[in-house]
Amino acid sequence: MVTVNNDSELTTQLNAATGGEVIELAAGVNFGRYNTPGSKTYTTPVTIQSLDNQNKGSFEKLQVNSGNVILKDFNINYVYRSGDFTFTPALLTFNSPNVTVDGLRIVGNQTDGGGLITGWAADFQGLGTPSDNLTVRNTYVEGFDNGFRILIANNVTFENIEMEALAADGIDPTGVKTMTMRKIYAHDWQTPRPGAHIDFIQLLRHANTGGCEDILIDQCICDQGNGYFQQGVWGGIDGFDVSNSFNRHKRVTIQDTILITGHSNGIGVSGCDDLVMRRLMMLPGPFANRDTITGGIPVMNVSASNGPVTIEDSIYPGDAGGFPSGSTFTNNYIRTRADIGGSEILAPNVGDVNGFNDYQIASGALESGGRQAGPRIAQRVGGWVDAGIAPHAVYQALPAGFQGSSPPPASNSAIMLPGGQPLIVGGQIISVS
Repeated sequence: MVTVNNDSELTTQLNAATGGEVIELAAGVNFGRYNTPGSKTYTTPVTIQSLDNQNKGSFEKLQVNSGNVILKDFNINYVYRSGDFTFTPALLTFNSPNVTVDGLRIVGNQTDGGGLITGWAADFQGLGTPSDNLTVRNTYVEGFDNGFRILIANNVTFENIEMEALAADGIDPTGVKTMTMRKIYAHDWQTPRPGAHIDFIQLLRHANTGGCEDILIDQCICDQGNGYFQQGVWGGIDGFDVSNSFNRHKRVTIQDTILITGHSNGIGVSGCDDLVMRRLMMLPGPFANRDTITGGIPVMNVSASNGPVTIEDSIYPGDAGGFPSGSTFTNNYIRTRADIGGSEILAPNVGDVNGFNDYQIASGALESGGRQAGPRIAQRVGGWVDAGIAPHAVYQALPAGFQGSSPPPASNSAIMLPGGQPLIVGGQIISVS
């Protein structure tokens, strides 16, 4: 291991590295706006990390031009400068395969000359050399226009990520093949730029590589919280001819995920083959800030341009119709717009518990009106820590066979699960008030 105290020493060490070196950033040193030298791929991973995790090294902005690099346990504190674009990334990898981002804290909270939130947290660009074998984990992002873009890559993993106070999309895989997004917690969006909208996750197509393929979204939480409304998972046509198989998204699975939003499109996907959604909890929150199209009720907007869709073991408040023929629906609990009638499924936020917005299920919201039997309500079953910052929750679906309470439980009594255990959401026993 070698410790570097300034950008010149860091450049010297990276130029000399061949593979396997560990370069430590001196405690508390800000390395400013830094571009790694050259454009080589090391034989084995070269690690850049903080010497002292209690007083981490940092960058104002970082561009990585090499492959086989590990970026670990340091901060990026982006500062807007005149000439920066809205899409200027705090972290940019350029034609860099085999990159691991682990334990970074990337913070913006910067406004441009017009007073609008600006910058992207990270942009992984692979137009020349794809950003293959990319891993981002245990990382916290706050206060940017966009969170992450992955532009052309194979074999990508995002895990244990928190995104807070964004003003546009959270994660944008673009022409990506084989990607897992697991335990992503995104919450409390800012107001977007005029004419823009927000997506938690947006699957995008690219002219060079077509649609996204083999995508897994697993154990994620999207919570509007006290912020602006956003679409949950979106995969629009975006001007591409989806009658051409090359342009279609393929094999997309969304599972064990919670979407709480006031946008009309909880999940909206077009031009996708083999779309599977299971054990989802998609609910409108008790928010003042709502989309006006459906009165702030997120629905399944899955068009007939898709191949047959599978939805199972999920709770969601209706759909936009037009499902493709051959679709299958199993053991779902659907609250239609008419069922909701303007009332709330979730009671108002009952407080911030361990860094989470917590809600209670409103009285009567799940006891009647479902068009299919067998709700499987999401339950918090443990804690996980991302980037060592704060504990957050993992939600999992309850075992099959939970049919809700029938008849409805008495006032102030807990909703009980099979085996005599109370229903817990957000660490609290849920009772009927």
